[in-house]
Amino acid sequence: EDLGARRLTRFAEAFGFNDKPSMPLDAAMSSFPFPEDLGDLMWGSIGQAQVLATPLEMATIAATIANDGKRMEPRVELRGPKERERVVSRRTAAVMTRLMENVVQGGTGTAANIAGARVAGKTGTAEVDVNGKRMNHAWFICFAPAHDPQVAVAVVSELGGVGGEVAAPLARGILTSVLPLVR
Repeated sequence: EDLGARRLTRFAEAFGFNDKPSMPLDAAMSSFPFPEDLGDLMWGSIGQAQVLATPLEMATIAATIANDGKRMEPRVELRGPKERERVVSRRTAAVMTRLMENVVQGGTGTAANIAGARVAGKTGTAEVDVNGKRMNHAWFICFAPAHDPQVAVAVVSELGGVGGEVAAPLARGILTSVLPLVR
């Protein structure tokens, strides 16, 4: 509530919401509608209500925290031009990294824990109405190794259930396969 609608929207947009990725591939746009009232502000602040996020957007958010608070515009070519923009301070990114590590070490994301690698992650469960029935999309975003990030991942299992139970183990499988290739 103290942050306010304008500032919250400004941060969401700095992370890439309400803007189509500039890479030369079609990609859906994540949206963060301007909160019209206190209820919209509260629900929007936790990614509920009319907030829509793509896996690319959420992987970019994880990568931004992993990159000490600098957001890199998604690109197709590894050697393509790198566009970077500071979104949050290094200090804020470090705090977020520690909090995300705690999620994997002993919180809702323990199913993403990997022996020998510190993983920083965040679970999510997006409620959707399907034919009048409340269902859940299971989300998990992460990066690893937390102390020297090499990989950022976002997993969404549509109508899959709860993030920590469904998406976190899928992310662990991806990290287990990819981390040996980038170390």
